[in-house]
Amino acid sequence: MTVIEIREDNHGFIGCALDYKSAVQFLIREGWLEDNDAFYDEETGVDIELYYCLGENWREVLMGWDINKFNDFFDGHLYLEEEEVYEYDEDYEEEV
Repeated sequence: MTVIEIREDNHGFIGCALDYKSAVQFLIREGWLEDNDAFYDEETGVDIELYYCLGENWREVLMGWDINKFNDFFDGHLYLEEEEVYEYDEDYEEEV
């Protein structure tokens, strides 16, 4: 099973989610992403608030992205990474 590991640059591991959209929802619900969060804009060379950078519907914009676009945009702040986790197999028979 693949899950999404959520990391923040200063805090390290902050959560785990079932998929990309769940990871974004976690970041919003837990206060890691808010309207007034400012991120460095390489094009202008200044910090710009999430609301102004992505628009009023920034939550929907993020939900429409994939994990690569998210990581490119939040580079240096937030990171999402796909990780394989072991899932119990009831049909597994140990070889003797």
